Amino acid sequence: MPEGDPLPLGANKKEAEAPGRPAVTVPKLTLPEGKKHLARVLALFEEGRWQLLGILHSLPEPLAELGEEDVAEELDGLTEMRTVIRCVLEDSIRPAIQDLQDVATSTVDGMKEGEAP
Repeated sequence: MPEGDPLPLGANKKEAEAPGRPAVTVPKLTLPEGKKHLARVLALFEEGRWQLLGILHSLPEPLAELGEEDVAEELDGLTEMRTVIRCVLEDSIRPAIQDLQDVATSTVDGMKEGEAP
């Protein structure tokens, strides 16, 4: 669990729901505290995004490094992996990061930080 995070904000599901664990009261956060925790989660999403991009760009070109007999089977696997990574990045991770960044820079009433009412 990251240092400074109250339970269960920093706990993973397995830790939070461990058998025999006493019920935990979730502390209420202020907007600045929530933004602090959100910034940490956003950093993790960005790290995962970069890791997936690294995997995507590290995969060999389908025909460049394969012998003729391995092409069909390997091509199917590479194509599937590339497709899934691209879809996850574009359909899930990118929009999630954008939505979380948007909410992190806005206040409860919808005004941007620093704007006059």
